[in-house]
Amino acid sequence: DTYFNCQELKIETDPCFFHPASGLNSVRRRMVEALIQERRNRLIRRTVTRQEDGDTPYPEPLADFRANVLNRKAAEFYQRHGIAHPASGAETGRDLTGEIVMIARYCIRYELNLCGTQLAQSQFKEPLFLEDEQGNRFKLIFDCHSCHMHVQLETRSQIFSPTT
Repeated sequence: DTYFNCQELKIETDPCFFHPASGLNSVRRRMVEALIQERRNRLIRRTVTRQEDGDTPYPEPLADFRANVLNRKAAEFYQRHGIAHPASGAETGRDLTGEIVMIARYCIRYELNLCGTQLAQSQFKEPLFLEDEQGNRFKLIFDCHSCHMHVQLETRSQIFSPTT
């Protein structure tokens, strides 16, 4: 049970003496302890100074609902880092109508072979919409340059709207 590995051991005595296992184990333990102590003595201690969580500017100029601000501490964090009015997170029940709620690499245009120039030959008229089982309607906005599909909440169902 040690970090060290003995590669080779030569005991050259004349005449050859008998060494009991207990004596060899004692020598081995002392050698391991001496090696451990030597490692401790050579250890270079590096001190790490923690930077205070100051007012480093937040990399984005605005924090929309995707910043997931759900409590006072999160809001204080963003304000301390230069975001004056961080938007509350989606889980707070705020109305996300008109907001981009998802950006996907999956693209319905591509899936239907309507990407790029093929769109002119399509029987589908833009904009395209998705509707879920609760009646929420989502507008699809295509960013062909980046090959992304943005999903924007167009209308929100009144069935599952949070009560105030």
